[in-house]
Amino acid sequence: MKNNNKNMHLFAIAALAATLMAGQPMPLSDISLPDSEYGTLSWVDSSSVPSERVQSYDVVFKPYDSSVLSKISGWDGESDAIYSTVTVVVSGMESNS
Repeated sequence: MKNNNKNMHLFAIAALAATLMAGQPMPLSDISLPDSEYGTLSWVDSSSVPSERVQSYDVVFKPYDSSVLSKISGWDGESDAIYSTVTVVVSGMESNS
């Protein structure tokens, strides 16, 4: 069981540090976030549509067993979730730089 907790901890950190690619601007609800056996990762506002090539959006990870993740940055004990951001890169848009 201890190894399972470590795996969940590593998944949460990796998922919340992810950069996702999209070909064209689309609602975040159409951009899949990584699946996990440890909990659910979802967009805070799935109706947002990227308007720039690179943007960060808020996500929330709700673990199935919240007791092992309380020390991770972004942990919210009231909602038993970790809040963070994920960077979305829209490859079909030109860079502004």
